[in-house]
Amino acid sequence: LKPLHRLMERYQEAMGLGGRQLRFFFDGQRLAGTRTPEQLGMEPDDVIEAWAYAPTPPRGAPRAAGHGAR
Repeated sequence: LKPLHRLMERYQEAMGLGGRQLRFFFDGQRLAGTRTPEQLGMEPDDVIEAWAYAPTPPRGAPRAAGHGAR
């Protein structure tokens, strides 16, 4: 079996995303694209989750409108 990096890249392309805008998880663990489904113990109906990556802004950075403290 092939490593998952190609699947991960193709999914991002299909979603119109470039670079590393998504993080992929399986069984609650972040996936490394170098691993194969066999190495991860995946079965035919298993699900890989894709989450948008949003880096934490540095301390003191201005907050987006509507996200301030109340």
